[in-house]
Amino acid sequence: MIVVCSTSEVLFKSILQQAGSMVAEEYNRLSAEVNQENSIIETGAGNLNCKAILFVSWIPPINQDSTTLCNSISEFVSKSLHHIFYHPNVYKTVAFPAIGCDLSQCPVDIVAKGMIDATVAKLAEIMLYDVTVSFVILPNEFDIHQKFADRLILIQKPSEPFGYMEYSFSRECV
Repeated sequence: MIVVCSTSEVLFKSILQQAGSMVAEEYNRLSAEVNQENSIIETGAGNLNCKAILFVSWIPPINQDSTTLCNSISEFVSKSLHHIFYHPNVYKTVAFPAIGCDLSQCPVDIVAKGMIDATVAKLAEIMLYDVTVSFVILPNEFDIHQKFADRLILIQKPSEPFGYMEYSFSRECV
């Protein structure tokens, strides 16, 4: 499943364009039925190489102190993963964009902390071992990649069952 921040205009438009008109029509139909501010909308994959697309709204908080921002990002990830993990269909892979790093200009270390820590917490809560969670970072965004790598390295604790996460880095374009 691909998670899309539906309030990220550039990402949202790009995903809908790549997925095709059937997904755009499905999204428009479903979005008319929900509160856009807190919405989670799941559509088919259309032309994309996945099983489904999850559109989740997220607006950076006006007060961007590190705690408020980190909590907001964590809520986005946690809400998305909750939907995915408690879904009747079983999804074995989830791909997230690095939200807030584009026009929102959120501090990348806070984004990495919020996204990774929320993922670890949700995985520990549901005790799923065979799920792959990816954070998609464009190849030219080395600083974002480095902050995510730094956070992953920081949380490595092989002695704790959920403090250790296998991770790998790839420069593959999807």
